[in-house]
Amino acid sequence: MVLQVGAALLAFSPSLALLAFLVSRRAQLLIIAISAGVVWLCAILVVAVLWSVLGLGTKYFWVVLIGSLSQEVGRMLLVRAYRRVERVVSKAIDAQPSTSETAHFALHDASASIGTFALMFMLLDVVLMVLAFLA
Repeated sequence: MVLQVGAALLAFSPSLALLAFLVSRRAQLLIIAISAGVVWLCAILVVAVLWSVLGLGTKYFWVVLIGSLSQEVGRMLLVRAYRRVERVVSKAIDAQPSTSETAHFALHDASASIGTFALMFMLLDVVLMVLAFLA
C-alpha cells in the first residue's frame, strides 16, 4: 500500500503542482486544461474503437499512427473552438452597447456553445457506458 501511494505521488505530483500553482489561478486556463483532457480521452476512444473494429491486434504501428493523428486533430479542433469563443467574448466586451442586455446575450451565446459541447460529450459518455454494460 505504501509503495502504491508513493508511486502515485511520484507520478502525479508534477501535474498536481502545475495545476495548483499555474492553472488554478485563472479560470480560463482551467477550462482549457479540462477541455484538453476531454479531447485526449476522445482520441483514446477513437483509437480503441478502431483497434477493435479493424482488428489490428499486434500491429502497433497503425495504432500509434491513428492515435497520434486523432490527438492532433482533436487539438486542432480544440484550438479552433477556443479561438471562436474568444472572438465572441472579445466582441461582446468591445461592443460596449447602450444596454447591458446586448452584451449579456453575446456572452450567453458563447457560454451556450461551450455548454453544448459539454452536453454532447456527456451524452456520448452515457451512451458508451450503456453499450459497455450491454456488451
